[in-house]
Amino acid sequence: MGSDTRNRRAFARARSKRRAAAGESLYAEGAGADEMVRAWEIAERATRRETEIGMLDALLACPELGIAEGDAFTNMHRWLVQAGSPATLTPRQRRWVADRFAAFDLSMVTPAERNGSVPRGREVPVPAVLQHLPKKPPTRREENDDG
Repeated sequence: MGSDTRNRRAFARARSKRRAAAGESLYAEGAGADEMVRAWEIAERATRRETEIGMLDALLACPELGIAEGDAFTNMHRWLVQAGSPATLTPRQRRWVADRFAAFDLSMVTPAERNGSVPRGREVPVPAVLQHLPKKPPTRREENDDG
C-alpha cells in the first residue's frame, strides 16, 4: 500500500471522527435538522482546509516548483494558516493546487506529520506465511449433476 493511499485513509478517518463528534454532540442536545446540517458543513470545511494545507505543504517542499508558483502557494498557505478555521481556498485556487499536486505526483503530508508528533517506526519484514499468497481467490468448480 502506497503512502498516498495511507495518507488519504488517515484524512478520511479524521474527517469521519470530526463529523461524528459534531453530529453526536448536537443530537445529544436535541438540536434540529438545520443545526445538524450546519455542524456537518463546518466539519466538512475544516476537513477541506486541512487537506488544502497538506497539499500546499507537499507542493512547497517540491524542488521542481517554479518561483512564481512558489510565491503564490506560499501566500495561499500563509493565508489559510493565519485566517483560521472557516477559511478555504476558492474553487479556482483549489483546482490549480490539485493540478500541480497531481503533475508532480506528490503524496500528502498528514497533520500529524506536519506537527512532527508521529515518529516513523522501523520497517518490519513480511512473515514467510504471507509472502506466497495467491493474487486472486480460487475460482468455483462447476458441479456436474449426473446423479
